[in-house]
This record gives sequence, C-alpha cells and structure tokens, in this order.
Amino acid sequence: MVIALAALVAAVTVEDLARVRDIDSLSVSPDGRRVAAFVRHADPGENRYRSEWLVADLESRRISPAGDGGELGPRVMFTGHTPGAIDLRESHWSPDGKSFAYLLTRSGETQLWKSDLGGEQVQVTRNAADVRDFAWSEDGRSLFFTVGSPREALRAQEESRARSGYRYDHDLWTATDLLAPRTIVPPETKLTTWVAPMDGASERVANEAEQAAFARVRAVKPPVAKPVPESLRADGNDFAHCVAGGEERLVCVRQSILRPPHLVVIDLRTSTLDVIADPNERLAGMPFKLERFELDVPKLEWNEPGGTLEGLYPKRTYGWLILPAGFDPSRKYPLFVDAYMATGFRPLGNEHPLHAYAASDMVVMRLQLPFPSDAFKRFGSRSQALLYSEELGFPHFSMLMGTIVAALDAVSARGFIDATRVGIGGVSHGSFIPMHLMQKHDRIAAISISSPGFGPHSYYSGTKHARDWVAKMGYPNWGPKPDGAGREFWRKIDLADHVDQVEAPMLMQLAAHEAYGNQPLIRHLADAGLPYDAYIFPRETHIKWQPAHIHAIQQRNLDWFRFWLQDHEDASAGKAGQYARWRELRQMHCGNPRALRKACP
Repeated sequence: MVIALAALVAAVTVEDLARVRDIDSLSVSPDGRRVAAFVRHADPGENRYRSEWLVADLESRRISPAGDGGELGPRVMFTGHTPGAIDLRESHWSPDGKSFAYLLTRSGETQLWKSDLGGEQVQVTRNAADVRDFAWSEDGRSLFFTVGSPREALRAQEESRARSGYRYDHDLWTATDLLAPRTIVPPETKLTTWVAPMDGASERVANEAEQAAFARVRAVKPPVAKPVPESLRADGNDFAHCVAGGEERLVCVRQSILRPPHLVVIDLRTSTLDVIADPNERLAGMPFKLERFELDVPKLEWNEPGGTLEGLYPKRTYGWLILPAGFDPSRKYPLFVDAYMATGFRPLGNEHPLHAYAASDMVVMRLQLPFPSDAFKRFGSRSQALLYSEELGFPHFSMLMGTIVAALDAVSARGFIDATRVGIGGVSHGSFIPMHLMQKHDRIAAISISSPGFGPHSYYSGTKHARDWVAKMGYPNWGPKPDGAGREFWRKIDLADHVDQVEAPMLMQLAAHEAYGNQPLIRHLADAGLPYDAYIFPRETHIKWQPAHIHAIQQRNLDWFRFWLQDHEDASAGKAGQYARWRELRQMHCGNPRALRKACP
C-alpha cells in the first residue's frame, strides 16, 4: 500500500497542483475549543474558486462542514489597484461560541452571513450596499456592520465614467488598466454603521449608542499568538494564520517545500504538533528528496565595509533542492531554477508546477534571493535610486543575478547537473532578474517569463495616481526620462537592446495590461530571428489569479521545459500544433551561436 501511494504521488501532475487547497484564515472560539477555517481551491474548468467554511474541534479532532464560501476574486488594495492576491475571508465567533459570522459574496453582492455548530448557514443582511466590516455586540444579540454606497449607485457611477471617458491621472494606475479586471476605484472610507439584531428584526442604521458600542468592540484586539518554536521551523516548514487556542496552544496553517497547506495544533509546552485537518492529503507523501543548501552572496564593493550601501544585503542566503524520486547522483539531470522566495509549497505566482518538474525527472532549485534590509530607513526617498544606481553598477540587479550564478556554480559542482540543460523562470523579480542574467551570462538553456523587464516604458507607465501613491509609500520614481543620458541608462538594463546576448528560447505568458512592456523585446527577437513564443491573458493582474489561466500557464511551462531540456513531446490530444511551432523554433535556435544546447536534428 505504501509503495502504491508513493508511485501515485511521484506521478504528480499539473492537474493535482492546480487544485491544491489553501486555508486562508482561522478564528478560534471564545473557549479555545473550536476553530473556523476558510478553505478554497481553484476550479480551472469553470475558471473560478470553490470555497467552504469548516469547523475543527480541537479536542475530538472532528472536522465539520459549516457552509459555502461564496465567490472570490482579486483583492482591491487601499490604493484602488489589484495586484492579484485573492480576497481573504475572515470570521468572528459569537460571544457564546455557538456560531460565527463572515462576509460572503453571491451574485455580485457581499452580505453578512453566519453558521452555527450544526453547519446551518444563514444570511444575516440584505443590504443595498456591500458589507465592508462587522463585529458582534458585546452581548451577542446583534451584529454591527458597515456599508458604503449602494451597489446600484456605484454601478451607475462606473457606467458614467466609462461613457464620459476615464480621467487618466485619476481613474487609472497605468496606461493599460482598461485591460485589467477593474479600473481604479479606491475602497470607500466614508462608511455607515448598521445593526442586525439576532432576534429576527430587520437590519437598520445604528444609533449613536450602537455606534459607540461598535467602536468599543472593534478596539478589543484578539489575544496575540505566541511565536512558533524555532525547532518546528526546520525542513522548510512555514506557519501562517496562527491563532491562540488557549494559553499553551497554537492553531496554525503549516506548509513546506514538499507538503501543501494543512491545519496543525502546536503544544507550546512540548514544542510538538499534531495535524488535525489536511485538505491536501493526496499530496502529503511526495517521495522526492529534499536538500537544503547555503551559500555566500557575491562580494560587491558597494555592499562591503566602507561601501556606499555597506551591509544592505545579507552575507549569505539559502535554497532547497527537490530531487526526483529514485535520484541517482551519478547521473546528469536537467535543472529548473525558481529564484525568488524559497518558502512555501508553491512558488510566488504559482505559474511553475515545481513538483511536476521533479516528477518529470528534473532537479528543481528553489533559491531565496537576498533582499535589502531597511533600505528606506537608511536612505529615505533615495533608496530606490541607489538600488538601481548606474554609477554603482545597478546594485539590485547585480546582487540578485550574481546570487543565481553563485547558486548554479555551487550546485553544478556536485556533479549531477547538466549545465547545458538549465531552465529558469518566475513572476516579477523571477522574470526580470533572469532576463538580466541572460544579458550578462550564457547559463540558461530555456526561460519562461510572466512579467516585463525594466526599460523606457517603466518611466511612462504609471499615471500620476500611481506615482503619487508610490512616492507616499517611500518609493518615488527612480528612473530618468529616457532621452539623452537617460536613454543610455535604460539601454543598459533593457534586454530588448541586447537580444544579441540572448542564449535561450523564451516563452512569455503575460497579463494583457503588462504586455506593452515586452513589445520591444518581442519585436527585436523576431527581427533577429531568435526563438520565442508569446501568449497574452486578458483581464489579468500582475500576479495572475484566474484558475483557467494559471492551469494553462503551468501546463505550457511543463511542456516548454520538457521540450527544450529533455527533447520530450507530450502526445496528448490538441498539442500537435504547439509542437510543430516549437520544432520550427528549434531550427531557428540551431543558428544561434550563443546557444548552450542546440539539439539540432
């Protein structure tokens, strides 16, 4: 039975990874006995998220369903834009611990609901406006909640904006925001407090005494959870959403490099934990071998004692190697590099199915890039200009790129990596740093990017609304106007001006509103006869959120790296055209003198 399970898990697929369940929030009952958990997972077929509420009894370890979680979409930030994180759903228990309340969205309406211990789910409000915040009254006989403008008024306002034309510097974040899920509408700050009695009476606007009571209960902070013991953080364990389940007990969501999110109880007296719910049990027993490694970051003059940015970046960093089942150190394996954050089960953005790469007989490197500490505290509004200083050799680029090279050297020195079969890719930093690496070093055999790099477009892309918010948060516009000396500044870091240095075929899977940043690169690659394949995804965000898109991206990435690193073609129906195009790209690649691995017929 163990052998059969191991064989099953070793064959982990994109389908498995696309449907991993996340536990997004936890709240503990007043007696510390029960925890309400919000669980969601992607449904690529229907291009939506399915979600539910569960209640875990910490004494009996019994898990009970407590109702549907409703519709989910990208979270709107306080600035009004949507970078791509999925909306969270928080819950609050009644003072008697017999039910908990939460926000739920159905048919485009966000209302207040509650579930009891028997799993009965009841709608509490039917307001003309979306509910924004809520809290139980001190006696548990009512729920206070806040709302903004009625939905119909907001829809009419949006239609008026669309008909009369969006104001560039007020209604947009970038010039291409009309290709994103929504235009800039900062969350309303002028809200009205209402009250919903639990005796069945109709919801109504709160009076002054009730508003004061709402302010009192909102001012009461939940108990601060004690820290997770360091001994439990070994082997890549990551803990989130921790809540206190009593004086010496924590309830947390744990995940690791090889195990998806699951619910655990930690005994702080003994520093031990128990798994009480695992919505991803199917993937809990992956047979891949995991190794941690550490390395020194590059010694760059500006980061050394006496340098302009002395000590801004750490001296060392670390990473993980996911080794295929049946790993043989005497063999030479292809390597995929995920260089950004070496924590959690999935990479940032979830565009690369790392465990499916490992199941396809690749070694996977997850590298923690070294990031600057206290840059704004030390240098104020000059911090970003210094990190991207031309005079200092573009420190941020140089440090992160050099760290990837150092990690490649360290792992390759162990003898089981084929240095001519190295793939790399990621989101945001995971795109533009590897692009800079290709400009400076010939180490990559195939690359997949999801975001544009820096170039002249970076100066023009943000509206005044975006520039003002970025400056307010301490990161003012750091790049010069791209003419004269300013154009030379951008030329040094824009891969579009250095396609003669590109050694690898490029796959681009871009959000429509960011694709403008890659237009020069795409055109210059085409003009140079270099291989690339580019796809555009509509109504997406910087971190893509639509399940159908993420699924398609993961599958194409797997196909792409298996094609270029392993000469493998998936015979599944519908992929003949894809491989016909890629074989043509291979012919083009054979003429590239910088290519590491031409694999010419």
